[in-house]
Amino acid sequence: MINSSKTKLRFEQRLQYFNSQGSKKFWSLKKFLSHDFSSKKISKKIIAKSYFTAIFAVFLNIFSDCYAGANSTLPTITVSAKKQSLSENDFANAQLKIKKIAGGASLVSSDDLQKNYSATVKDMLDYVPGIIAQSKAGQESRLSIRGSGLSRNYHLRGINLYQDGVPINLADGSADFQDMDPLAFNHVEIFKGANGLHLGSSTLGGAINFVSPTGYNADALKLRLEGGSFGTARANISSGKVLGKFDYFASLSTFKTDGYRQQNQQSDTKFYSNFGYRFNQNAENRTYLTLINSNLELPGSLTKRKFDANPKQANSNSLSGKNARDFNEIRIANKTSWKLDNSNFNAGFYSNLKDLDHPIFQVLDQQTQNYGIFGDGHLKNTFFSRQNEIDFGVNLSYGKTNAKRFKNVGGRPKELTQKGDEKSQNALFFVQNNLHLNQKTALIFGSQFILANRDYKDRFLKDGDQSGRRKYFGLSPKIGAIYNLEKNTEIFGNLSGAYEPPTFTEVRQTTSSGLANISAQKSYTLEIGTRRTNSDLNWDIALYRSHLRDELILYTIAPNITQAINANKTMHQGLEIGIDAKILSNIFSQKSDTNNEKIGDKITLRTTYTLNDFRFVNDSIYRNKTIPGAPRHFIRAELKYQNSAGFYVAPNVEIVPTKFFIDSQNSLKAPNYWVLSLNAGHEFNRNFSIYLDAKNLLNKKYSPTVDVLSNASGNDSAVYYPANSRAVYAGVKFKW
Repeated sequence: MINSSKTKLRFEQRLQYFNSQGSKKFWSLKKFLSHDFSSKKISKKIIAKSYFTAIFAVFLNIFSDCYAGANSTLPTITVSAKKQSLSENDFANAQLKIKKIAGGASLVSSDDLQKNYSATVKDMLDYVPGIIAQSKAGQESRLSIRGSGLSRNYHLRGINLYQDGVPINLADGSADFQDMDPLAFNHVEIFKGANGLHLGSSTLGGAINFVSPTGYNADALKLRLEGGSFGTARANISSGKVLGKFDYFASLSTFKTDGYRQQNQQSDTKFYSNFGYRFNQNAENRTYLTLINSNLELPGSLTKRKFDANPKQANSNSLSGKNARDFNEIRIANKTSWKLDNSNFNAGFYSNLKDLDHPIFQVLDQQTQNYGIFGDGHLKNTFFSRQNEIDFGVNLSYGKTNAKRFKNVGGRPKELTQKGDEKSQNALFFVQNNLHLNQKTALIFGSQFILANRDYKDRFLKDGDQSGRRKYFGLSPKIGAIYNLEKNTEIFGNLSGAYEPPTFTEVRQTTSSGLANISAQKSYTLEIGTRRTNSDLNWDIALYRSHLRDELILYTIAPNITQAINANKTMHQGLEIGIDAKILSNIFSQKSDTNNEKIGDKITLRTTYTLNDFRFVNDSIYRNKTIPGAPRHFIRAELKYQNSAGFYVAPNVEIVPTKFFIDSQNSLKAPNYWVLSLNAGHEFNRNFSIYLDAKNLLNKKYSPTVDVLSNASGNDSAVYYPANSRAVYAGVKFKW
């Protein structure tokens, strides 16, 4: 016979002890699932969230101890939980990871990627504060985070891109926008500045991780068809499934458009896939294969006079030279993951092979081979009776580009003008420690160390030997803290460093022999902010200030010749605000769900505001003038109505309220603008949906991005990139 009064006393004593000791009594999910508990069923929602699972496991442990010695036999319960890949995070786990970042970090869900026409990096990252993302010609874009790489008028620098935690950038740090297919990703993780240190990234701009579905969270079969203005058509088919110990995901897209402007056609085919094998519940191997064939015509930039007269025309030099950026690419990676009670590890290799045909002022013919090996780990332990988490890793990479240049005659290569081998080698090490001082406060500290070589071997000696080598090594420390005001709200702050060796684009810009005497860009950033998630009013707010040395800025080095060389001191500071709020609910319709909770229609607001203030500091040429290329204020907002039947409509605006500088002498400004668009759709059921995306409804003529100059000198320079006119796209999606 059980003494209920004694049992109650023991239970209350144990519960009091648990409340005082908290995390020391947490059980792992593995122990929880293997323990012979009983008395009632456990909901799947509890299993899905590890935090609540741990608390519930301790509760059952206390409860079972209270009844120890009883003669009754407890029946075995059945626990079911959704099986997940060991190597990839789903969106829910990514949200938990973001809460541990002591700085600016954001997520873009698959809904945001697939409920509208999403083809460019701008479409993917439009509602992330702190990001400047604008299309220049199809998928060729300008991408900058916190002012990174503003002097780069093409491609990308200062931001590290990853697919499923595996580096995408070439070994010298450069990257391509045409690599990305929004339809092939489950979600996108954005870590600004040194907040991507757990990935090994420590740059001014930060890191973007594109996370793929696996067989565990993908639809068995999905088909998407869409088309619209300017002869645009795209089809995507994807499939994912678990087959015993194997699982797979594969996505195939084909895309074509005639483009808004002359010399603006684009076509590509992209295949993304990953194949996993689960050795046991603690070990998994996954192989990634990506195949890309991309063909993109480049219409070039226009003068203000030509832009005003006819924004659809191409730059005359781009037209006569048939400028384009075409490449074939193969990316392959393999990653083995181990997950134990208090630790997990990843190790693997990756390779990237690219064949580029790039007629511009000359024809660039490049064959690139990139290889790398990596390893990383996450450990949970205790430090002086405090919860502690350690992230660490290493990434060794090597890249070689056989780079040739030819005279451009109508887009075809003629006389050879340059030939050489560009070699990049990097050894990167990182460690980050997250110490929980108590249940509300965590202290984060860590660092990245990088060794880098840039080596060029000239194999075309008619104009002299341009061979040379540059070596770089630097440390990027970080310290930060998170304070949890409540369950869904945090305050954070950090002080972090960044060290960025130059790419070959910078060190090969020289009129003398050898490589240019370019130093690595160095910066220190102080950041404070707050975020709130999983409520009717969510926010993501960060205020930062970065002090830079040797930022790569365009300077005039000879009449009509500019080169990116190091500025002495510069400063980047800004404010990033993202708000997601439920404004009204149950307005016109209302019904009850299976739990008898009232659900109906609702109106939500999603808005971002970015303040950019980037300046020279006592520069010998530019004094304290504004660094060009970024609008001072950028606003993006969407007001969305949706009902329980699956219909939604969302008018949205993009606003740049003030003109922004084009040149470092601050003598020329780009016009301000605002644009109205509309997104609508209907989800008939889980398996069938349609959407309509109408962009630039008022048919505004504007240039959202420009090429930056050292000094405009009062000339009407060709720097403007016209945005598309009014455009309408529609799509339909089936899944089974």
